[in-house]
Amino acid sequence: MRSRIRGAVVGAAFALLLTGCSQHVLVDAAMMSAYRPPPPPPRAGWQILAGDMHCHVVPPDPPWHVTRELPETLEIAESEGLDFVLLTPHVRARFFADERRRAAFLEDQRALAEDLERGRPRDLVVVRGLEYTDFEYGHLSLGFADPEAVLADLPLDEARAHPERFFEKWSQAGGVMVINHPVLTPIPSVFRAARGDLSWRPFEAPGPFPPEIATANRLAQGVEVFNLAVTHMRDGLLLGDRERSLKHASVLAAHAGRAHHHKVAALGGTDSHTFHLRASTYVLAEARTPAAIRDAIVAARTCVRSPEACSFEARVPGGPWQPVGASLQSTSIEVRASGEPVVVLRDGEIVARPRSGEIATVTTAPGACSAVYAKVGEGYSSPIYVGCPF
Repeated sequence: MRSRIRGAVVGAAFALLLTGCSQHVLVDAAMMSAYRPPPPPPRAGWQILAGDMHCHVVPPDPPWHVTRELPETLEIAESEGLDFVLLTPHVRARFFADERRRAAFLEDQRALAEDLERGRPRDLVVVRGLEYTDFEYGHLSLGFADPEAVLADLPLDEARAHPERFFEKWSQAGGVMVINHPVLTPIPSVFRAARGDLSWRPFEAPGPFPPEIATANRLAQGVEVFNLAVTHMRDGLLLGDRERSLKHASVLAAHAGRAHHHKVAALGGTDSHTFHLRASTYVLAEARTPAAIRDAIVAARTCVRSPEACSFEARVPGGPWQPVGASLQSTSIEVRASGEPVVVLRDGEIVARPRSGEIATVTTAPGACSAVYAKVGEGYSSPIYVGCPF
């Protein structure tokens, strides 16, 4: 059945292509069959908030690249049951070191803020951000800091001499940086977009890298392990393996946390340029506010694609249960999750397949820093760190 659906969608896309329809129409047609997650279940002590960490909007994005304006974006977000959305219009690399581009960016951000003040839905948390777009090294979503304040603290001469300072100051201002579609490598296809390399190069090559890329790689608090367009269109429809990028990127996110000695959240986004959105990131938040959502991301209390994975938790035997993102000091932990099926992984290796609610034991080597995470149902969790010095 699944192969017939995939074939029908691909066939419809080719039919639209032959009739002269735009790429945007093709994407919307294909996305009709994309996975739609269930509503988040209640979780004692937390609000499970559903959101999208990678969403384009025109303006500031150009109309030839994005078809959806802000009112339509907010309307779709509400209809899909989103609690929060990070708006990530494309911004060219090193824009902060160019006087004209910096001024244009600030003007776009102010206009977007004014539009949000006029039309923001009451229950939807909307965060202004950007997608830092470096065609040679990769893309990053940035949010939860005041871009005007960050640039005011970064003189133009300093930005030119030390471009890495932009990312340092963004982080110091409480901002979040997310490595986008890290394994989006080229594949043979009649679709031009599939032949492009939008991967995060520091995950694939030894370098050296420009100072701002090396700094962003070290400071990033999240990795977009689930990109709806990559998972559904590239992996599912073109390659026939919808788990391909999710599995690979989840391992990379776990490794990044251990390598850089801080928590790295598994995050998700639609990367939508057209008329579709989905809940793709779930956070265990203390409140329905930008600050609480930001804190949950930095603490890696997140899961992606489907909310069941946010039920994953662990404890040192006899101790209290801790949520995703926790850090435990032990060589043996107990884990459990609610949903079916449950697959527990340690640093990318499957170590247990407990039933829903069943407790499983996971061991780690003495002195090792390990990342233990789970796939539950259709979702993937952020790691629980074991034996790590953070």
